[in-house]
Amino acid sequence: MEQVHKCQNMIITGCCGRAGLALADYARRFNAMEIQETFYRIVREGTLSRWRSSLGEGFHITMKAFQGVSHPSSSPTWRRFGKPLEGDPSGYGMLRKTEEVANSWRATEVMASALGAEYIVVQMPPSFTPDEGNLRRIREFFTDRHGSRHIGLEVRGDIWMKHADELREVLEAVDITHVTDPLTWLPVHVEGPAYFRLHGRLPHYDYQYRTEELLRMVEIVKDFQDAYVFFNNMAMVEDAARLMSALKGRVQPLPGPEERAKLMLSSVRVPVDSRVISKRYGYLRVGVEGEPTIGELLRGIERIEEPRDLVAALSRRSGGTCSDRS
Repeated sequence: MEQVHKCQNMIITGCCGRAGLALADYARRFNAMEIQETFYRIVREGTLSRWRSSLGEGFHITMKAFQGVSHPSSSPTWRRFGKPLEGDPSGYGMLRKTEEVANSWRATEVMASALGAEYIVVQMPPSFTPDEGNLRRIREFFTDRHGSRHIGLEVRGDIWMKHADELREVLEAVDITHVTDPLTWLPVHVEGPAYFRLHGRLPHYDYQYRTEELLRMVEIVKDFQDAYVFFNNMAMVEDAARLMSALKGRVQPLPGPEERAKLMLSSVRVPVDSRVISKRYGYLRVGVEGEPTIGELLRGIERIEEPRDLVAALSRRSGGTCSDRS
């Protein structure tokens, strides 16, 4: 493992959602999770309390606000809601001054209490652009909406970077943290602990971070007294675990060719068209020179006939040259 400077700040790291793991398995790996279900539906208090109990003492829980606060009823995310909307469908989302949005926020607060959530993240849709009306909505909605937990706002789209000063002014006025991917855009305002969400390289969530990017994250979080860091990319489990080790002063290496091949062969039978492997696992990086992705290493190879052929293909160095391994 590569030695790096240990981060002394309180940096809470985990995944957005349980990452396909059972709650008990997740809790053995991480001590923090951003709950996603609360965005898609209003989860019963009893269910949330059971989740809280199963994760154990000392586990850090944050959550996404219910989509009725942020997303209009025309958003495809509502397909997962599962039942008819109450009230006026046009009254939902976009921080509107409507009874539907107010009720959605009250439901969010109830869920946060049941979970013991430390942070509520309000994620806006890409259609929420930085015009004068939306900046006013941020100010009006979050004024006096404070309690015992922190609140963060995530706006989306590069266009917001051109309006950083206006966003900073309104977030400072209402004491709300700017939630960002700091490898793309540092927050314009932080109220209490910083809150970072790493989505990959949007619009593609099928991305794995390079070691150099994780080391940049270590350097970035040093500038904040406390911070939450949650991964929301396809390789979130590996990337979160590797960042945790980097924050402790040592960089966990990426899995090598043999380990990657073993993973793939557990679900794919050979002989197989290499495109089948690339479609499923192509975003994952391999611990060889240059940290290429599996998709890059399989480029130009039509078919994998035997397990050793896959190991050999993944042993190639970045750029397609052969490794020195015998």
